[in-house]
Amino acid sequence: MKRAVFVVGFNNWGKSTVIYELFGKKRFSFGKLHPLATGMGTGKFTVESHSNDDLNLKNYLKLLKKRIKLSPDKGQNLFTALCPTIEKKIFF
Repeated sequence: MKRAVFVVGFNNWGKSTVIYELFGKKRFSFGKLHPLATGMGTGKFTVESHSNDDLNLKNYLKLLKKRIKLSPDKGQNLFTALCPTIEKKIFF
């Protein structure tokens, strides 16, 4: 079963910072799964810390699809950020 976790918030509300704190690091390699920081739970995730407000929608989706494609589990467990206010519609 696929699972996606979205950290949602407005522009400059610290979505990426929340992800950095949850995983205990700021860089997430392509082609790897990343565990949550010690004491934050179990499971490993494909992580994209950028949001659609950091990049434009086209680049956000392109980067997200690349992460999923290169992920060992093909994005079965995805963790990313999303700004709900800048796009009228988002199609995956």
